[in-house]
Amino acid sequence: EAWDKVKFKDNKLSDTFYGVKDIQVAEGGSYELELKRAVSKFRLVVSDAIPQRVAKMKFYYTGGSSTFDPISGFGCVKSRQTEYCEVPADKHGAGSQFEIFTFPHAEEDNLKITATALSADNEVVAEHVFEAVPVKRNVITQYSGSFFGGTPGGGQGGGSGEITFRLSFDTNWITITHSY
Repeated sequence: EAWDKVKFKDNKLSDTFYGVKDIQVAEGGSYELELKRAVSKFRLVVSDAIPQRVAKMKFYYTGGSSTFDPISGFGCVKSRQTEYCEVPADKHGAGSQFEIFTFPHAEEDNLKITATALSADNEVVAEHVFEAVPVKRNVITQYSGSFFGGTPGGGQGGGSGEITFRLSFDTNWITITHSY
């Protein structure tokens, strides 16, 4: 099996780290290997109330990869990825956030993400398409806004129908190091 294409069960990704190093194994010895984060994270922050009939959020996205090349440190297959995030009862009536992961194909990459709020019967409650979402390894790309057209933290608003999302980056994931 080739080492340049690492696949994950059901193409499902989470926070993933990798390390590559050539070593010559002799009699004993100690080797250090620095692990690096291989994925980028997209975070959708829904600032308005999630309607009661929403049972799950579906994220369909292209431009990233669910297959990893550990030699290059990037995704190596043009993937169509789909993730579902359940919306528990305690998240209705308040804002929430959802996160998905991908392996970027290059240092700077873009995703096209379709975020869909679905009922228990898979009926579309609301949907937004995010074009050219910038992603980078070890970076959280966050979109925040009123997904359902309501007021932030409040009920369903009538509003003008305009929905605005704000893009922000969080480049520093926190590392907690333990010694033993």
